[in-house]
Amino acid sequence: MNHWAPLVDILRTYMKDKDIDSANWSLRYPDPCPQQGSEDDCVIFTCKYMECLARRDTQGFPFNQDDMPTV
Repeated sequence: MNHWAPLVDILRTYMKDKDIDSANWSLRYPDPCPQQGSEDDCVIFTCKYMECLARRDTQGFPFNQDDMPTV
């Protein structure tokens, strides 16, 4: 079961109202995908993940939970 499906539906509805056709967009799940290990640094972890996506540096994702104190 895809737990992202409800969020994707909401996003597609929002984008349709903005005249953006997202009907043919697909979800992609990086493998391996870095996993956050603590509840305390979720914002930092997410920002680092987004930085990697923006730089297209997704080959193995060059960070993990152990790097969070220095990030």
